Amino acid sequence: PGQIIRRTRIAYAKHLLTHTRMMVRDIAQRAGYENERHFGEVFAAEENCSPTEYRRKHVAGVNHQPPSDP
Repeated sequence: PGQIIRRTRIAYAKHLLTHTRMMVRDIAQRAGYENERHFGEVFAAEENCSPTEYRRKHVAGVNHQPPSDP
């Protein structure tokens, strides 16, 4: 169960990273992480890069509108 929750949170964070201009700390909170550093560690373990690096690699001319909460 914990792994499913973590993967769901990271998937939501990836969506926010690529479809909004929200700050990483705000994305961490929206994805259910109270601590931005812990979020970064979990994200890096899942994606092999930081949230900022992920955004840089995957954003190119996207519509920067925040999605509604899951």
